[in-house]
Amino acid sequence: MQKKSIFLVIICLFLGAGLSKLSAQSESNWGTSTFFTKVSCDGEILGWAYGTLDFHVVDHYKKGEWIFANYQAKGEAVCTFSDEKFTYKEQGKEWAKTYPIGYYVIHLKGDQGSTYMMHLSIDYSYPYPWKWDFQNTKCK
Repeated sequence: MQKKSIFLVIICLFLGAGLSKLSAQSESNWGTSTFFTKVSCDGEILGWAYGTLDFHVVDHYKKGEWIFANYQAKGEAVCTFSDEKFTYKEQGKEWAKTYPIGYYVIHLKGDQGSTYMMHLSIDYSYPYPWKWDFQNTKCK
């Protein structure tokens, strides 16, 4: 009798874990896109970086409702203020509770030694090109 009880408890644990996974789902999207971003250094907007990137977005849902998205991108860029070529990396997160504001970290590394690390938020409720808020930037 005790073995049956233990077996039933284990079955219930597996079922509970499986059912909780059904209520939390994710969806992945990959693609290639052109992009642009403002570039900031010490609180001053230097210009724009633009190019082509490959991206991966994972949207997370709970009980069919969108909760948040994780975003990663890599690519190459040129800038309006320099003749350097840059590698471009970006990570971001958008939360349902704070949307239409997204939070991002962008790293530009130039072929002549320049680097820009930018923490920013973009408010998509403003007319294009939206409202950009740089919280922290590092450059050299």
